[in-house]
Amino acid sequence: MAPAMRARDWLGAREAGVPDALVRRVERALPDTLTNTPPSAELASAAVTVARVVVAESSMTRAQALDLLAADALITYALEAACEEPSSLGQRADDAMRAMAALGAAD
Repeated sequence: MAPAMRARDWLGAREAGVPDALVRRVERALPDTLTNTPPSAELASAAVTVARVVVAESSMTRAQALDLLAADALITYALEAACEEPSSLGQRADDAMRAMAALGAAD
């Protein structure tokens, strides 16, 4: 099975109880094209992409709340998925932290 599909399948098993709007926003953040990226990296990359949109806004309003929640959910899911790949957990966590920190430094 292709990794991008695995990330979607991985998420599908965790969507119970999550508000529909958040599920749709999280799923929309994942690329439609298949890659050879592990689910944890795919989810972390999507989190950074969504967070980049939030940071780029000139002012924070309630309109960005769903994007901010989606970025938070994606990074949480990325680290949870990395736990299933124990040898990569430390590196995935470091990579995610650096990518998120770089968003603030881009100003």
